Amino acid sequence: MFSLLDKQRMPLAGMPAYLDRVGMYREFNALFFLTPRPGLAELLIGELVKAGAARITAGDIVPALGGARMIWPSGSLGGPAPSA
Repeated sequence: MFSLLDKQRMPLAGMPAYLDRVGMYREFNALFFLTPRPGLAELLIGELVKAGAARITAGDIVPALGGARMIWPSGSLGGPAPSA
């Protein structure tokens, strides 16, 4: 989900390969889910959509809150630091 927030949209067709490249997803799948790559992508994306965290638009997965960005306390990665 953090990558999706950073990128703002990711092509659905590329999600199985993306999840296979990210070690955490690959390892969790091997240990817990034991599902083929396309099945893991379908499962994870389905859960994000069902939870209301993402939506499907024009063949891409996008954050449900358009324009949502990660902001670190230092203000990097998306805008000024939150005010106290």
